[in-house]
Amino acid sequence: EGYYQSERIGRHLEVAEQLLASAKAYKDHEGVVRIKYPKGPIVVRDLILGDCSFETEVLGPDPVILRSDGTPTYHLASCVDDIDFNFSGWLSCADSIRF
Repeated sequence: EGYYQSERIGRHLEVAEQLLASAKAYKDHEGVVRIKYPKGPIVVRDLILGDCSFETEVLGPDPVILRSDGTPTYHLASCVDDIDFNFSGWLSCADSIRF
């Protein structure tokens, strides 16, 4: 059964609050909420390319998960929905992975 992502905004905001409360996210000087990159490398297991490792300092600033008006970004909403619906895989182009 399909759904509109906007129907789940309450759930997305709940997760953002959990991330803030656990200090895994923070509100920056621009009023947006950003999720913190973990320390050390991030490893993505790709079924075609194998393990892809990224140092967090080359990824740019921490990603925004809530805009300054309090609405969730697509990145937060899609990750929360994937986890809640037990979605475990996706297809993407190699250009989505930064080497």
